[in-house]
Amino acid sequence: MEILIQQLYAELNDEVYKLYGIPDSTRAIIEETLGDRPPEVLWPQMEGQSVEQKRMEHVFRLLSYAVKRVVESDEDGVVPFVSMVGEPSLHERVLAELHAFFPDRDIGQVEIEIVNELNQTVKGHYRRTRSLAEWLENVFFEYHSDLYKNRPIFWHIASSQGTSRCAFGALVHYHKFDRDRMAKLRSQYLREAIETFRREAALADKEGRADDRADWQGRLEEAQELDRRLQKVQEGEGDFGIQTPWKTPAERPVGWAPDLDDGVKVNIEPLQKAGVLRSAKGSG
Repeated sequence: MEILIQQLYAELNDEVYKLYGIPDSTRAIIEETLGDRPPEVLWPQMEGQSVEQKRMEHVFRLLSYAVKRVVESDEDGVVPFVSMVGEPSLHERVLAELHAFFPDRDIGQVEIEIVNELNQTVKGHYRRTRSLAEWLENVFFEYHSDLYKNRPIFWHIASSQGTSRCAFGALVHYHKFDRDRMAKLRSQYLREAIETFRREAALADKEGRADDRADWQGRLEEAQELDRRLQKVQEGEGDFGIQTPWKTPAERPVGWAPDLDDGVKVNIEPLQKAGVLRSAKGSG
């Protein structure tokens, strides 16, 4: 495929030179000045990588693009990992995007083929996963952050770190995640999760299902701790405020009031300090 693309790319260059009436002598000077081009036409950074790495990179990029379409099309820019507040889960929405990409294919089969790829062990930053849901929860944010040079525009807010099950998680669109969206995340999405966990724990206790009760109670406490941490960020408590020392005291944000002009690194720092961003590497 890469060889075919290179051939088509060369033919396209020939047509462009003809279109602009550039003589061969001038073309030779231009190409000599530009120097050698990397053999990788699509992604020069993949030069020298194995076939398996290139294949996996295609899969990661495809899934990342599907997630991008989901988050950018969401009205409030908050996409929960499980269905709540009358919204489908991130997994369901990504499958819908994949179906749009491959309308003539059975989406169940498409997911199986993608998971078969994700389940391969490939050298590099391609964390192996056994399902699409696992990839979304444990790999996407790390890969997305790396792709954006640690300036991600989609943030994975989660109640736990590592690769264990997460009681609550949501992707938020940085460009939309203002004071009102932070309040909505806590008062609607997270609140519904907390009430669900509390209700299920009470029901399990009533029915004498001790193990289930402990499980639901654990999720409840985990979600409540996330809420407490988000509250600190929302109120700008102590070190959890947005730090802009170059601004005058009157210009500095009070509580969660991010200014996009300050940049991702400044605005994401309070969430990093609060430990509410999902990291498959562990807490922090």
